[in-house]
Amino acid sequence: MILLGHNPQGDPILLPIEPDQKIAVVGISGSGKSYAAGRMVEDWLACGVPVGILDPVGIWWGLRCGADGNPNAGIQIPVLGGMHADAPLPEPEVAAHSLARLGQSSVFDLSEYKMEDLQLWSARFAENLMGPGNVPESPAHIILEEAPIFVPQSGSLSKHNKRCRYAFAHLARVGRNRGYGLTVITQRAAAVDKNVLTQCGSLLLLRIAADIDRKAITSWIAENAAGITKEAYDTMLKELSEAKPGTGWLWSPQWGGGFTKLTVAPRRTLHPNARQRGQLLAPLSWNPYSPTPTSAWQHIQQVGKWALRGSLVCGGIALAWYGIKFVLYALGTLFLLSVIARGKKR
Repeated sequence: MILLGHNPQGDPILLPIEPDQKIAVVGISGSGKSYAAGRMVEDWLACGVPVGILDPVGIWWGLRCGADGNPNAGIQIPVLGGMHADAPLPEPEVAAHSLARLGQSSVFDLSEYKMEDLQLWSARFAENLMGPGNVPESPAHIILEEAPIFVPQSGSLSKHNKRCRYAFAHLARVGRNRGYGLTVITQRAAAVDKNVLTQCGSLLLLRIAADIDRKAITSWIAENAAGITKEAYDTMLKELSEAKPGTGWLWSPQWGGGFTKLTVAPRRTLHPNARQRGQLLAPLSWNPYSPTPTSAWQHIQQVGKWALRGSLVCGGIALAWYGIKFVLYALGTLFLLSVIARGKKR
């Protein structure tokens, strides 16, 4: 079971390990939405569920560290791309195959990509997940951090906007038939394509302020949880406008849960803030991408190789210099001999 948090009475809020479900996590910046999503990811990874995290912000490398920042107390998940990369971001076809067919969980850090390249990479990734041959042997889960980048309701972030939105909307609609689940993390419910948001069977709401986002949530309720009374809904909205970080409401009719207030359980891994993203490094205690440490003999061999290369370069330069001098001397000698020969003829 996933321990998401506790209700006001202190009872645990438990969700089943069903990675093929679709979840929306909504809250303004600093409300704890990525923290709550990380709480679920920790338990999925602990149960061996393949998780692919698309991170355009550059915060999910914190999974590799303990909650106190200890780099040896986190989860051994490779970070591909970004400031804390174990390896460069692979081609999207390779990334999709690795997640679907090999069951390799990864953080795909897109934070250093331009928007055009980010959306193109993400679109190709989603298309390949749904393409021929990439049916996972066991259910896998996709995390979309700052989901409006991938599935915007309106506007155009780049020339690949439509392709990216369609690819993930298709994944949201029929991905569960293949074994793919999806978590949509967003600051603004109204900014996410409704074809994706309404497909989510569970909704975790943290602090929400804008009226337009409340209307988007109302649309979700009409699709997924029509039995909620107006009084309960009004109470929830009032509390959400003043909710403390990590406090919110869960609607989960998909999992048989009702309308539940909760406080998110503490994470076991680091949720880095802006300062930590720039200052901390998170090396893995075991890193499959790190080169093998070199021995003393290997160092001697390396020095010998560089010395040999240097001598060859110097020798080549010297040989070229003396070759040029020889050619010049030969030409001078031929010129003198030709002058002497002409003098004798006269």
